[in-house]
Amino acid sequence: TKINWHYLRFDFDLATMRWLEFQCNDQTFACPDVGSIAIPAMPNLACMLNLVFFCESDTAKRSFFYLDSVLLSGEF
Repeated sequence: TKINWHYLRFDFDLATMRWLEFQCNDQTFACPDVGSIAIPAMPNLACMLNLVFFCESDTAKRSFFYLDSVLLSGEF
């Protein structure tokens, strides 16, 4: 069995480049004022969606972040 696993979901609107919603397990948070980092596209990487995953903690302990699977879905 999987111990200490969490369900995470990020809703992001590609048309407006805004975060819509964040969910962790059974808690859902609205993100109307959270901006995104916009970086100009590289000429040789057209039509790519780059995802970044990171983990940090607010204590003096190490943090580990393991991804079991990632699903990217949308109306493309």
